[in-house]
Amino acid sequence: TPMTDERRTQTGVVLAARDISDRKAMEDESRRHQASLSSLSESAMRFGDLPVDSDMYHFVAERIREMVGNAIVIVNAFDPATGEMKTKSVLGTDAILQRMLTVLGKDPTGALYHPDETTKRQLLLGRLITMESGLGELSQTHLPRLLSRALESMLEIHGAFSIGLVQHEHLLGSIIIITRQRDLQMERSVIEAFASQASIALQRRQAETALKES
Repeated sequence: TPMTDERRTQTGVVLAARDISDRKAMEDESRRHQASLSSLSESAMRFGDLPVDSDMYHFVAERIREMVGNAIVIVNAFDPATGEMKTKSVLGTDAILQRMLTVLGKDPTGALYHPDETTKRQLLLGRLITMESGLGELSQTHLPRLLSRALESMLEIHGAFSIGLVQHEHLLGSIIIITRQRDLQMERSVIEAFASQASIALQRRQAETALKES
């Protein structure tokens, strides 16, 4: 809008602008949510098509990363005989994983830890859990708390989440999501539905393996 003086001479211009960054962020989130729903439908079919010798834990980690974006995803298997969780797959960007390896001094794949009874009860709910203590809560017994805090700071992590892989009230494993997002509210229902799909597929794979070995 032009500005004029009493002689109607233009002396300036008034510009009006509207910040649409919040709206754009919401639109981006909505598009990602729709993509996650499509991915969920595709995953249901792909679980049935996976070869017997394929790494199902790696597949689960890949699909979760597609849903939540730039995150570190850790998939664990639970052994009811020993009460141990074993890390089966760790996915993230190459740069982040390299920095993690540098700090840890070893590949986290194959790491073992004993979840306590409270953790197991939470995982058995099959719901996405927010880890209020971040990596400190994730570490349990195999990663010192101070190192967890240092790693958390180095990776600029804002959120750590977990969900159990559960079928017929039996704990099969867990999925850990470490992200710069403080909340996964938009993806929560999709992640929980996918974890249910993965649990069914894992139990079926375990039953097939046990049948072959008998």
